[in-house]
Amino acid sequence: MVTVTAFAHANLVVEDVAAARRFYGELLGLEEIHRPEGAGRDGVWYRIGAVELHISYEANPANARSTRHVALEVADLAAARQALEQAGHPIEAARPLPGIERFFTRDPDGNRVELMRRLT
Repeated sequence: MVTVTAFAHANLVVEDVAAARRFYGELLGLEEIHRPEGAGRDGVWYRIGAVELHISYEANPANARSTRHVALEVADLAAARQALEQAGHPIEAARPLPGIERFFTRDPDGNRVELMRRLT
């Protein structure tokens, strides 16, 4: 049996790294961290608490057809929604879950991103 001790990172693929940097770094305010030399493809890495989000270049990603996603917990869900709407990002309804308010959006390359707030 494998013993997993922590969630280290998730990786999303994008065709436009500059647009992803504006979305994740500027709009969502994630902390950009150093990518080690030899990381391969172009991209950008972020730290969210103890977890990292890696954004990597891939030609012609098929993100817009997928429901796979990352979920980011925010302090103020209404403010997040307003910022995304003002920046022109789509808001997708999410089915209700007990104790959680949430919605989905898409980054500039179509990756689905859940924004959520715990009610408890």
